[in-house]
Amino acid sequence: MNYKDYNDYEILSYVAEANGEAIDVMFDKYKPLIQATANRMYCYCKNTGLEYNDLIQEGMLGLNLAIHTFESNKETSFYTYAKMCIERKIISLIVSSRRL
Repeated sequence: MNYKDYNDYEILSYVAEANGEAIDVMFDKYKPLIQATANRMYCYCKNTGLEYNDLIQEGMLGLNLAIHTFESNKETSFYTYAKMCIERKIISLIVSSRRL
C-alpha cells in the first residue's frame, strides 16, 4: 500500500476497518511533517533534558491521536487537524519538561 495512491480520507476509512497497514501508511506519510515540527521546536529544549527523538516520539503520539479522533463531518481537513495535534503534543511535552 503506497500513500501516494490514496488520499487521507481513504486511508482513514481503512484505519476505521482496523487495517494495521493503513496506520503505517499514515505514519509514513506524515513523518516529514513530524520531523519538521520537531526541528522547529527543538531550539526550545535547551536545558530540559529532552532529545530530538523525544520530540519525534511525541509527534507520533499526536498523529495517532489525530488519526483516531478525527471527525470528517467537521469543516477542517485532516492535514490541518493532524498538524495541530502534533504541534500541541510537542509543545505540551516541552512545557511540562521546563516545569520540572
